[in-house]
Amino acid sequence: MTLRAVFMIINTVPVCRKNDSCHGIASHRFPTFAETNLILIIMHTSRLLVPVFYIAAISFIFSCNSGPTQNSALDTKRSASDTTYNICFSSVVKKDTVLLNAHISGDSITGSLGYKLYEKDQNNGSIMGKMYGDTLRAMYTFMSEGTESFREVTFIKKDSLLVEGYGPMKEVNGKTIFTEPDKVSFNGIVLQKAACK
Repeated sequence: MTLRAVFMIINTVPVCRKNDSCHGIASHRFPTFAETNLILIIMHTSRLLVPVFYIAAISFIFSCNSGPTQNSALDTKRSASDTTYNICFSSVVKKDTVLLNAHISGDSITGSLGYKLYEKDQNNGSIMGKMYGDTLRAMYTFMSEGTESFREVTFIKKDSLLVEGYGPMKEVNGKTIFTEPDKVSFNGIVLQKAACK
């Protein structure tokens, strides 16, 4: 199967959910975990080696500029011993909304992250990283004002909360990363564990 065929299958998925204010080809949303798994199965079966920018393109196709992605994954963690599961967090404070949908497999984490902050640029994108104990470190690939960007993000897990960390950053090879990751202050946006729908 060719890459063209993969994208033909992707394009058969409905573009917007109910109540989304998406319009035409310029509007988009993130794929659900089921859709993502279908894409990965097709690619694996076809033995396609897909570069990172294809994955980013797929995320761009599905992202919806009406707001951060909905909590669309199913929370599959059944016990504390489970090492592969989905988990969702959200923060809704006044006019600010942040949503994180994550798939955790061992210490690896992938998923979607969206920021809709009042009077600031809206960002929707994907994350890929690892858990270091209670600390999540990941690369955030997102679209903002029509431009693809890469920024390192970090969160610390405190019980049912996820707190974003901030610190000095620098740009290296087109990616914005923390200058001193060990000196990040976790005093940013606080997300609460939410039901995955």
